[in-house]
Amino acid sequence: MTHFRSAFLDLVENVRNAQFATRAARRARRELRISDVLDQIQKGGAKMRQSVRRRVATHDAGHAFVAAR
Repeated sequence: MTHFRSAFLDLVENVRNAQFATRAARRARRELRISDVLDQIQKGGAKMRQSVRRRVATHDAGHAFVAAR
């Protein structure tokens, strides 16, 4: 796996952590806090199978490609 691909997959996981943190803040009926994101990272809440990570990364790369055009 190239360094770029590995970094992109890590980015996908971090985005998922942020999404989970946002949901937690919404459930608590308050604004998102940095502590929500840090808690989610510490929990490791966005662990995905390698095949799912790759599929999500490929999908999101398509969005980035289209936006860059």
